[in-house]
Amino acid sequence: MQSEKKIAVSFSCGYLIIFILINLFFMNVCFSQQFCPSEHLAQIRMGVRGANNHDNIWGYTDIFFPIYNNKDSVLYGASDFLIFLNPKITMTDFSTDEENLGVGFRYLASDLLFEQGIIVGSNVYYDAAYSENGGRHTQLGLGIEFLSQVLDLRGNYYFPISDKKIIDDYYNFGQRSLMQYFREEEALRGYDAEIGIPVPLLSSIIETWVYGGGYWYNSKISENIEGLKARIQINPAPLITFSVEVKDDNVFGNETFIGGFVSLPFDLGNLLQRKNPFEGWQQTAKFQKGKRSLAQRMTEPVIRDINIITTAKTRSEKVHDMIFVDNSNDADSLEDGSLDHPHNTLSEAFSNSIYEKDVWIYVNNGDGGSTGYTGNFTLADRVVVWGQGYRYLNLGGGNHPEIDGGGVGNVFTLGNDNTVMGLKIQNGDAGIYGKNITNTEIRNNVITNNGGDGIHLETDSTYNLSAQISGNTINSNIANGVVLWSEDSSLISTVFTQNTINDNSGTGIYHWSGDLSTINTTFSKNTISSNAGAGIYLQSNSSSVLTSSLSRNKIYSNTLDGVYLGDLGSSILTLDMGNGALSCGGYNSVYSNGDKEVDNDTALTVKAENNWWGPALNSSQFNGDIDYDPYLDSDPN
Repeated sequence: MQSEKKIAVSFSCGYLIIFILINLFFMNVCFSQQFCPSEHLAQIRMGVRGANNHDNIWGYTDIFFPIYNNKDSVLYGASDFLIFLNPKITMTDFSTDEENLGVGFRYLASDLLFEQGIIVGSNVYYDAAYSENGGRHTQLGLGIEFLSQVLDLRGNYYFPISDKKIIDDYYNFGQRSLMQYFREEEALRGYDAEIGIPVPLLSSIIETWVYGGGYWYNSKISENIEGLKARIQINPAPLITFSVEVKDDNVFGNETFIGGFVSLPFDLGNLLQRKNPFEGWQQTAKFQKGKRSLAQRMTEPVIRDINIITTAKTRSEKVHDMIFVDNSNDADSLEDGSLDHPHNTLSEAFSNSIYEKDVWIYVNNGDGGSTGYTGNFTLADRVVVWGQGYRYLNLGGGNHPEIDGGGVGNVFTLGNDNTVMGLKIQNGDAGIYGKNITNTEIRNNVITNNGGDGIHLETDSTYNLSAQISGNTINSNIANGVVLWSEDSSLISTVFTQNTINDNSGTGIYHWSGDLSTINTTFSKNTISSNAGAGIYLQSNSSSVLTSSLSRNKIYSNTLDGVYLGDLGSSILTLDMGNGALSCGGYNSVYSNGDKEVDNDTALTVKAENNWWGPALNSSQFNGDIDYDPYLDSDPN
């Protein structure tokens, strides 16, 4: 059914092409007998072609438009000179299509090589196609042809215009590395040629030609294609043609194609006179004994490859060196940190000879416990620790490996440019600690049951820290969920998104900006609830700068304030919860917190429009100058 639909679309597109070309061109020029000649009628060909070794079916519409005819040429005794347009659309049942637009000429020369004359022709085509892999390719095609009653010769050259395409890319683990694979596809430069003769005796009854030839295509990324082909073409009547083609080459092997087409004559002159343009088509359905005349062959199809020939190949690049860890790999005497022989302790990974800057450590969930994953781990610069709990680059996924601090010290101490993801980080003084570092990414971890803060980041001495904290669950820590602390003209820039921060014994997120330092934070799509302190606590001191925006967060059921803003000394503060200076849209849900939804302990105005404050809004939910109107009537989150 899918094949039939696509073939039908192909036929419909063919008729659309006819309509457009007639209205844009022929209506203006078809008033001379040399243009749109009645001696050579346009041909509308609709055909199908199938392959025997797979289920592919091609449906196509091929329009042959004679646009100029001159019988007065004396070039080499030429008796009939024809210029034509040839648009074509091909569609298949495997989600590909191809469009061709060609222009060419043919002239029938008498007294040239053969007693009955010869047709000499040439053509130029522009081809565009989507391949089976989804790549879009374009090419130019140049063709020549010599047609006679006893011998045919054809040749085509194909020159790609489009560059090679990356049709797929993906990642996978190598033995000691993370690899990226690219599947590339290119249109091939090449040519084909064939020679044909009418089958003796048989062609005197029903016109039958047999052709043989070859094709050669050059590839820059894969193997060149070299093959032979043969085909039989049967023309029992002008209306219908059948063909069988066999190809055999070093890449695609042996393929057999069976197809045919109907060819309806189309009289443009009749159309202009509002007559039936298909008048007399019934005559073309009558059996024609013997071969067609050369004059009849002036409008036969141009024979060239129905597809842009493409080839694809996969290449790979190393992204990072990798060390693999799996605490269930106890009986492996060959363990060396490779994919097949992973270390069974995290300490061994940090002691591996290739452990240095820019290495990635992949931690399998293993036996599901923390055996072998217990300790305090300090990361070198540009090291990534990736737990199986986070599916990243389509790799990993499953339970979070348990990394245990052993009750003493920080579980992870960060260096510069670190990423920690996909782990369950527990039972340390802090789950993740970093001081005077840069470019930290903490994503999709479970950070829980630590004796201090879940995450603690601080700067002083003019250091600049940027952090992306996303997708984490940070709960049940004895102190705060997250602490950002800046001093001494330092800078912290942090983005919090899609975290769940709940049930911590202190504040959900605590910010301290002191001694001329700066903290810039963006909060979006976080859920911050049921913490023993405030949901978000923002405090500045000593002429510091604190800038925060909140959008689409859910902050509720915290013991103290939902959001607190305080200033202990001449600071520059900006808190935008909706329609403020930071262009924040709002749409936060802040409700049911134990003290105030927003507590503004400064002389500044906090913009907090377009938020939901619970089912029963009243001014007692706020302290200080809070611009909360207009507000939302229902929970946007």
